[in-house]
Amino acid sequence: MIVRALSTLSLLIAGMLLSGSSASGQDFHVQRQQFIQAREALRAGDLDYFYRIANQLKHYPLYPYLQYDYLAPRLNQATAREIGDFLDTYPDTVLNKGLRIAWLKILAGQEQWHTFLKYYTPQTDPLLRCYHLQAKLSTRSSTEVLHEVKALWLVGKPQPKECDPVFDYLLLKAPQSEDLIWQRIGLAMTAGELGLVRQLSKRLDPAAQRWAALWLEMHEHPATVLARWQEPNDQPITREILAHGITRLAKQDAGYAYNRWLAIKRRYQYTGSAIARVERALVLAGAAHDRHRAIQWLDKIDAPMADAELQHARLRAALANRDWTRLVRWTEQEPATDMEELCWRYWRARALEETGAREIAQALYRSLANESDYYGFMAADRLGLPYALKQNGPVLTAQKEAAILALPPILRARELYLAGYLAEARAEWEYATTQLPPQQIRTAAALAAKRWGWHDRAIRILGRAKLYDELEVRFPTPFQNLVSYSAQAHYLEPATVYGFMRAESAFNAQARSPAGALGLMQLMPATARYTAAKIGIGPISTAEVLQPEINVKLGTAYLRQMLDKFDGHLAMAAAAYNAGPGRVTQWQPSLQCMPAELWIELIPFTETRKYVRNILFYTAIYQWRMGQRVKPLATRLAAIAPKLDNGVAHLSCISRHPLVRAD
Repeated sequence: MIVRALSTLSLLIAGMLLSGSSASGQDFHVQRQQFIQAREALRAGDLDYFYRIANQLKHYPLYPYLQYDYLAPRLNQATAREIGDFLDTYPDTVLNKGLRIAWLKILAGQEQWHTFLKYYTPQTDPLLRCYHLQAKLSTRSSTEVLHEVKALWLVGKPQPKECDPVFDYLLLKAPQSEDLIWQRIGLAMTAGELGLVRQLSKRLDPAAQRWAALWLEMHEHPATVLARWQEPNDQPITREILAHGITRLAKQDAGYAYNRWLAIKRRYQYTGSAIARVERALVLAGAAHDRHRAIQWLDKIDAPMADAELQHARLRAALANRDWTRLVRWTEQEPATDMEELCWRYWRARALEETGAREIAQALYRSLANESDYYGFMAADRLGLPYALKQNGPVLTAQKEAAILALPPILRARELYLAGYLAEARAEWEYATTQLPPQQIRTAAALAAKRWGWHDRAIRILGRAKLYDELEVRFPTPFQNLVSYSAQAHYLEPATVYGFMRAESAFNAQARSPAGALGLMQLMPATARYTAAKIGIGPISTAEVLQPEINVKLGTAYLRQMLDKFDGHLAMAAAAYNAGPGRVTQWQPSLQCMPAELWIELIPFTETRKYVRNILFYTAIYQWRMGQRVKPLATRLAAIAPKLDNGVAHLSCISRHPLVRAD
C-alpha cells in the first residue's frame, strides 16, 4: 500500500508545478478549508480521503505542504527519484531545505555516499559538513579536502562524533598535526570547554599531555599556579599558559594580575599582538572591578585596539566619573563595527558641549536630530528642535500588492497564516523575505501589517533591513479599544501602553519568550498571578494570561505599580518592568541625584539599557501616531534620586527638573 501510494505521489509531484501566476488577489477560502481537511485526514491515516482532496488542490499555493506532509515521515521507504522529484519541483520553498537535510542524514546513515553527493548543497550544520567530507573521502580519497576539514577542526567547541573519521584523516595527512591539536586546545581553553581540552590532550604524546594538564590547572587555579611557576624555558606553550593564567586572574584581582604580568612580560618574549591581547583583558577586568580607577585602566590601551567592548567600557567610565575631557579624546576615534554609532556620536557631542566646544557640539546635534531614534530625539531636545517624524508615502498600491503576492513564497506565507499554521507561516515568511530588495520589503511589510494584521513579522523585516523610516508600519496601533480602556483604568497614557506592547511583543498576542514571559505585555506567570490577585481577578491559567484582554489588563496594572514605586519616573519603571524593581533600587546612585540620561547609559544590563531607551523613544512615536502633542524626552527624564543607607529608595531630589540644555 505504501509503495503504491508513494508511486502515486511521485506522479503527482512530477506532473505539477506550483502556479505562481495564480491571481494574487484570488480568495482561496474554499481551498484553504480543504487543505486543513486534507491535513487532518492524513493525520488520521485516512489516505483515500487525503488523496481525493489533494488531487483537487494541485494549483493551490499550499499543495507542496500536502506532499511534504506525506513524504517527510516516509523518507526511509521513498525512492531517490521520488524525493528528488520533490526537491527539483519545489526549489523555492522552505520545505526543500528541511526535506533535503532530513534525507541527507538518512543517506549518510546508510552510507549511500554517491547519492548523498548528488543532492548535497552547502550547509552550515557541522554534522552535515562532516558527512559531506566523509562522502568525498569515501568516493575519492584525496588531500583536496584537508582545508575543509581544518576549518571544522579549528573551533573551540565540541563537534559531532560523526566528524571523528575526517578529523583522524586530517591528523594523519596534515603536516605538523600536533600544532593543529595545540591550536584547537587553545581555542577550547579560551571558550572554557575544559572537557574538550581533556579529550584533545589524549591525542598528544605523554610529555605534551603534561603541558595540557598544567594549562587546565592554570585555568581553574590561576593564582596558585602563577605563585609557584618556575618554568625557565621561553617557548610558545609556556607563554600561552601564562597569558591564559593572567587573563583568568584578572577577573579575580586585576591589580595583582597586572603586577604579575609586568614581571612575566620582562622575562618572556611575547609578540606585540600577544601583549596587546593580554593587556586588553587586564584593562577591561580592571575597569569592571575598580570603578574609581577605571579611567586610568582604560587609558592604557592604544586607540587601534579599541573595539566595541572597550569603547563602551570607556563611555561608561567617563560618564560615571563625569570625565568629559577624556571622553572627548576617546570619541575622536570612529565607533567600532559593533558600537552603536548614534550613541557614540551623541555622547561625543555631549562631551564637547561640556568642555566648551559648543559650536562643534551643536553641529553634531543638528546632524543627529535628523534621526528617528532615541539619540536623535535627545539631540533635538538639546537644541529645542521638533523631532524627526517623517512618514514615507503609501507603499501599498494595488500594482505593488499584486506583484508581491505573485511571489509563491509570499503567497504560501499568507495562506499558512490565514489557515492558522503560525509557526510554518513564520518560517515561510522568513524564507520569502530574506532575499527581497528594499522596495519589495517595504511592500511586503505593509501587506502583512495592513492586510493581515501580522504586525510582528512586518516590524521584524523592516528592522532587519534597517528601513527605519517606515514609521506607520513599524509602529501600528492595533487593539485600540483595549489599550484605551486599560490605560484609562490605570491612569496611563495610551501612548505609553503602546510603547510597552511594541517593545515587549511587537503585538504578537501569542508571544512566548525563552524565559517564559507571555502575551502582548510579556508577563511572567508568577508576575501575572501576583498582579491578578492584587487587583482582584482571582486565579488565572496560562491560557488566560495569553488572552489579550486579560494580558493587557494585568500588564497595565503591573506597569502602574512600577510607576507608583518609582515616583512616576518612566525610565525607572521601564527598567523595573524589564529587570525587576529590586535591581532598579540597587542601580540608584548612592550619594546624590544623577541626571537620568547618564543613569540610563550606566544600567549594567545591555538588554535593560536598550529597553529603557526604546520605551522612551516608542512612547514619543506613539504620541505622534495618535495625533497628540509629542512631549520632549527631556520632560520625562527627571534626575534619579539616591537610595538611603538602608537600601530603601529616596524618591526626592533637591531639583527634580530633568537635564536640559545647559547654557
